[in-house]
Amino acid sequence: MVPLSEVADAVIASFIIAIGLIAIAFAALRLPSRDRSPIWFGLFACFYGIRLAGHSQLVQPVFAEVFWRYLDAFITYAILVPGALFVDSLFGPGWRLTLRRSWQAAAVYAPMAIAHDLVRREPGAALWLNPPAVLLFGGIATAHVLGYWRRESWPSEFRLAVLGGLVFAGVAVYQTLGGEVQIESLAMLAFVTSVGYLVAQRMLAGDRRLARVSRELELAREIQQSILPRALPHVEGLRVAACYLPMGEIGGDFYDFVTRRPNHLGLIVADVSGHGVPAALVASMVKIAFAAEAERLDRPGVVLTNINRTLCGSFAGAYVTACCGFIDAHNLRLRYASAGHPGPLLRRRDGRVERLDQHGLLLAFDAEARYATADVTLEAGDRLVFFSDGLVEACNETQEFFGDERLEHFLVTSAAFRPDEFVDRVVAALRRWVGPGAPLQDDVTVVVVDVEE
Repeated sequence: MVPLSEVADAVIASFIIAIGLIAIAFAALRLPSRDRSPIWFGLFACFYGIRLAGHSQLVQPVFAEVFWRYLDAFITYAILVPGALFVDSLFGPGWRLTLRRSWQAAAVYAPMAIAHDLVRREPGAALWLNPPAVLLFGGIATAHVLGYWRRESWPSEFRLAVLGGLVFAGVAVYQTLGGEVQIESLAMLAFVTSVGYLVAQRMLAGDRRLARVSRELELAREIQQSILPRALPHVEGLRVAACYLPMGEIGGDFYDFVTRRPNHLGLIVADVSGHGVPAALVASMVKIAFAAEAERLDRPGVVLTNINRTLCGSFAGAYVTACCGFIDAHNLRLRYASAGHPGPLLRRRDGRVERLDQHGLLLAFDAEARYATADVTLEAGDRLVFFSDGLVEACNETQEFFGDERLEHFLVTSAAFRPDEFVDRVVAALRRWVGPGAPLQDDVTVVVVDVEE
């Protein structure tokens, strides 16, 4: 008859293995994740549970005795590796990298000890090295835990895990000193349960942080959508189309229109360095600064000068390129100014394409910078294309740019299409260029203005 204690060990081993497998499964579902502690904890628990199960007469008949002896020895050698990796994942590499060196040393020791046993055909022949290795790593880990305790205020799950560790350590010392009551497996179950609770709380905390970030990204996306024009402007004598393609969830490109005067259209196309939430916040600042210049849009150079003065000193580590234009549809004139932005293209009705280059310093770089206004005469049938560099610098699989020449050729060959159709065709051509399903390398903005016949 199987002793009750061995039945209990088999049941405890099953619980410990189940806890380890659950930790590994949840960690796998959350990949990719930088936190590998659930995986190392799960492996440690599974190793210990399998070794404990191998001591039970309920399990031993499944394989020959020599198999269990080898398995017991091999797990004893290897279990230090996930244990040390788990501590490293919680506390970092440690003082002078001692925690990292611990698992690296264990990773070298384990296969060498296993190879030694296989060569000698004697399971456990290298086990005499295990106690000093365990004591050394245990001392290093304990020192780091105590150091962490002095530096940080421990959350309740950390206290519970340390309590479980102290209980197990006390039982281990008791058994080593000759204690008759065999309760090591119960102590390990308590320890694994407490550490499992710690791991679960860390995973839940990570999920909560991810949920907060997701909510913040959604709010930033809503803010960015709110700063873009809700509808295209209607100006007599002009037809307008626009498109914005963010590289990711949130981009840094921006465009806007102002139509306060009849037959006049003010516009700006801007590109904030970087991507994501910071770029979107800077873009919202550009919108506010542009709206404040609505009465001076007939002097685009003055508009950019004032926007630049507003932006300088408002943020660090970012800059803005922009092209500001003012179109007089009655007198058929364009005034524009540029701040480090690609010059707009002007396709004349006879098919000629002119690049309207007006160089100027990046915005938010020098508060004393001044921007000049250029003046261009328009004709009925002309088409203006304002764009960000994400369009012409989009790369295909061979890292070749979409390029200015390709855009100019497309502008000539698509003269018969309405502005909205032209934008759709440009976007389709861009998608084909970068490849089906391939992500954009930068945000893309295209604004097209036709001077009606």
